[in-house]
Amino acid sequence: MYYIIKILPLNNFSESKETQIKSQERKQRRKTKEKNKGEKTKERWKAEKKRVGEEKLKKRKLKEKLKKESWRREAKEKINRDKKG
Repeated sequence: MYYIIKILPLNNFSESKETQIKSQERKQRRKTKEKNKGEKTKERWKAEKKRVGEEKLKKRKLKEKLKKESWRREAKEKINRDKKG
């Protein structure tokens, strides 16, 4: 039993080149997709960090405000006591 094998000429090389280009494009799209996903994660992380920082700042300002108010209240009470006594 004999098999006849035909060797294809190099002019079919263009078809394989097209498939190579398509696969490269797919690879590139995949890479950019992964990169964008990483950037989105990074942006979310930064946004979360910023939000937490803003919350801490709000709490600190609120504490300072309450401290000032309590100091004023104590001063008023002291003045009232001095007037009575």
